[in-house]
Amino acid sequence: MSWSVSDREFAAVSALDGPGRYEYFIHKVADWDEIWGLAAEDRWVQVGDDQGRECMAVWPHQRYVEAFAQGEKDGSEPRSIPMSVWMEKWLPGMERDGRLVAIFPLPTGKSVVVPPERLRMDLEDELAKY
Repeated sequence: MSWSVSDREFAAVSALDGPGRYEYFIHKVADWDEIWGLAAEDRWVQVGDDQGRECMAVWPHQRYVEAFAQGEKDGSEPRSIPMSVWMEKWLPGMERDGRLVAIFPLPTGKSVVVPPERLRMDLEDELAKY
C-alpha cells in the first residue's frame, strides 16, 4: 500500500515543473516499490507527446492518477504495477516496441517524456542507494 499524500504535498508537487516532478517520481516509486498507471478494461491508457507519439502514462501515487483521470467516462481506474514487474517486463517490452514513457502527466496534459532506457537507468541508480 502506498503512503498518504496530504493536500499540501499534492498541491506542491502538482505545481512543480517537469524536471521536479520527474525527480519526485523517481524517489517515490523507488521508496514504495510500485508505479501507478491508468487502466480501462484490458488496456492501459496512453497519452500523446508534443510530436503525436503514444506514451505509457505513469505516476508515483494513486491520488495523482485520480486527479489526471477526473471526469473520464471510459471506466478507467488507477492500477499499481510492482517495481519488479515494471523493471523485468514493462521496460524491456517498451524498449523492444520503441515506446516512450510519459512521467507524471498533469490534467493540463503536461508530462516528462523519456525513453524506457533512461527511466531504467534513473531507477536503477536510485534503487542502488537502498
